[in-house]
Amino acid sequence: MERLSCFTHTLQLVIKDGLKEASGLSEGHKALILSQRDYAQLKELIEVLDPFLEATDLTQGEKTVTASVVVPCVLSLHCHLQEIRGRVRYCGPLVRALASSLKTRFTEIFQAVKMPGCEPAEGRGPTKFPFTTAYFIASVLDPSFGFQWLKHDVQLDSDDKDQLMTQIIDCIKAEGEKQMISTADTAAGPEQGDVPVSPPAPEAPQKKLRMFSHYSKTPSSTNSRSVQAQLTAYLDLIDNQASDPCFKFWQKNKSQFPVLYQVATQPLTFAMSKLAEPWSARQQQQLSYISEFTTDIQHVAGKSNLVADCLSRVVIGAVQLGLDYTRMVADQPRPVVPTSWRSSVFEAVHDMSHPGGKPSGLGTQGYLFVSVGGCVLAVVTMGVYSLLLFTSTSVFILLVCSVDLRHVHTWVFAVQMLWQTFWHLLIQYREYYLHEPVSIRLFLAVSSLMLLTQRITSLSMDLQEKRVVLTFNASSKSNACVMLLPLISYILNFTTLLGGPLCSYRNFVSLMAAISLHAPPNPLGVVLLKLMQIILLECIKFYVVYLLKHSYYDSSSSIYGVLWVWGLALVFRIQYYSHWRISECLNNAAGFGFLEKEPEDSPDGCKLSDGDFCTIEASSRMSEFARRWNATTASWLRRLVYIRCKRFPLFMTFSFSLWWHGCHLGHFVGMWTWAATVKADYHIHRYLHPKLSSTQSKIYSCLGWINTQMIVACIVIAVELRDMSGLRLLSITYIGLFPLLNTMLLFILLKLNKV
Repeated sequence: MERLSCFTHTLQLVIKDGLKEASGLSEGHKALILSQRDYAQLKELIEVLDPFLEATDLTQGEKTVTASVVVPCVLSLHCHLQEIRGRVRYCGPLVRALASSLKTRFTEIFQAVKMPGCEPAEGRGPTKFPFTTAYFIASVLDPSFGFQWLKHDVQLDSDDKDQLMTQIIDCIKAEGEKQMISTADTAAGPEQGDVPVSPPAPEAPQKKLRMFSHYSKTPSSTNSRSVQAQLTAYLDLIDNQASDPCFKFWQKNKSQFPVLYQVATQPLTFAMSKLAEPWSARQQQQLSYISEFTTDIQHVAGKSNLVADCLSRVVIGAVQLGLDYTRMVADQPRPVVPTSWRSSVFEAVHDMSHPGGKPSGLGTQGYLFVSVGGCVLAVVTMGVYSLLLFTSTSVFILLVCSVDLRHVHTWVFAVQMLWQTFWHLLIQYREYYLHEPVSIRLFLAVSSLMLLTQRITSLSMDLQEKRVVLTFNASSKSNACVMLLPLISYILNFTTLLGGPLCSYRNFVSLMAAISLHAPPNPLGVVLLKLMQIILLECIKFYVVYLLKHSYYDSSSSIYGVLWVWGLALVFRIQYYSHWRISECLNNAAGFGFLEKEPEDSPDGCKLSDGDFCTIEASSRMSEFARRWNATTASWLRRLVYIRCKRFPLFMTFSFSLWWHGCHLGHFVGMWTWAATVKADYHIHRYLHPKLSSTQSKIYSCLGWINTQMIVACIVIAVELRDMSGLRLLSITYIGLFPLLNTMLLFILLKLNKV
């Protein structure tokens, strides 16, 4: 039985969010004399919040099926805010804040009904009714609502509404079929365990709710037995007949719709057998009212009850332990582990992860292999400059052993960034002041130092936040080197030394432990597939470079200049994509990247990845591109800077990024342009998207993709060329107008919001 959020509490949080934004409404009065403006303001405020009061009273009622009113209330409140938005004069900020908070806190409901502006996150696929399934089923099986909310409050065309209705009906049919499997004789009539009760006393007429006053019905009747027929008959009945309240309706029509009756009332019966703390007075009154209609508790067969039986079912397991479950079951029926298997099972589970502890046996050999391999790779590729990495590693280990772990991140961050910045400035001094060529080995060392900064600061944050616990006591000092071996191998891991996605320390230790237990699934096939992708990318890059070299640059043709610069930026981006794929191949060949997948994912080793080039290039918004580009680095920057900054987090994140990249002139222009255009994208999308139709939205997405490509081209040219040459190239072509126009629109929209 899944646990659902308290709807009334969440609704109050929506109101709280709205009142925070409407600061002018919370100002008090020293006198009791109100002006005409005050009266008008209060009148508007009452008009805005009155449906929220009605929804709160409705969901707090003792004789109301709260679950069935969630979806109608949320959608009705959304329509109310959209309708009143253009009429309010004083409460505009409040209405906007309420609408935004409503979409945020009930985002699964809005995504399920495909509400514009509430599309699911990339990579998640289409919405398939997550935890909100119960809410949708409850609203449809409440005869007071049915599909009235879909007809009146969902802003979709008829085809999309029909598709959504079919999806919900399929969910109800699936629940009904489960009930028929678990209790085959349910359809024949009432259960033998049902206790006959006298019908409840007539109730006083209920108050007509204004939120749902436009839901109209006319009489009709029918009768059916099968799940599909019962559902069709039920929907026809409630659409054409004024029905009783929910509980009375199902008590009266229990024999007519037996399967739907079980689906509608089954969640209520769990509370009847709850063995926990005493109920509150309100809960006792609610259960007393429910018991007048149903206390039916049905048995669910083990084959259908996957949640209760998950511990003995291999299909539910999300962790691969390298055990042959088939042989284990042959030796001993479940759920007892055979005596001969207990040692293997204990080692498989117990040795999965010991962050910071003493590794033993095969685990120590794996850590040694990874760390020694990283040291050898650093010396071979960087020569004497490999000391940059070894110095950082040594200082980090010294700080971890000597500094209080509550302050270790501050020390590590300061020392590491100062050390990295020194070498960045040294490179700039040699390039721009002495005009000396810089050794490629030094470039490799500094680039690797930047990646090492990611791993060190990520681990220091884990230590400070106690996500990773290290123990250094008197009894363990003799084994300190062995205990610190996982830290050293994580920092100097040869698979991520020269490039590749950032992996957290906890995942690294878990992966190392899992690799020691069993081999990854078919790394050769994954590596070959990614090598083919690398070859394809290199072929595309070769063709684009060929076109750029053999095309005469005509500065008088504005379109040609824009396309030429875009092609050059594409070449730079393909280099990144190829580098990422090579790093992923190295990780997969070493066994990393397979064990972080979820059960439904295919074993393609893509979880440890910086992003898919097709998905990144398909981004139609700058904010989408920023989230998808170099995904692990973006997550690291978000954790390190964005969520820690209380003022201007977006600007501070991109500012730190340019510091981390080296503080070249092109970095300043590129990173701040990126920050401004991402901010502009948020405001432009928020302003335009709600006003567009479905056809206009498609045109908007196409134009957004072109705009994103042009802005990204400007950013890549500025960052990659680093000096004035990139800025000159952007200044003589019209491509620089795209980020400029976006920035101008940002200031205009900010000015309009202030007004």
